[in-house]
Amino acid sequence: LLRSPGWLGVMTGMLADWSQFSDWHYHRDPTHVNFFSRRTMNWLADKYGWDPSYPSDNVTLFFSR
Repeated sequence: LLRSPGWLGVMTGMLADWSQFSDWHYHRDPTHVNFFSRRTMNWLADKYGWDPSYPSDNVTLFFSR
């Protein structure tokens, strides 16, 4: 999926507190069919052996050694 060494950048709206989902503007857009959180990004990183970093609230960078 990601050649080593390599970077993968993902930009998406991430909700920090799922109890606020109904008030979150992002889920009202009909083109948004999947929703992510840092927990999701950490799960992906663990699954593929990547190192995640979060330079901003909506950006995840994965590094594969």
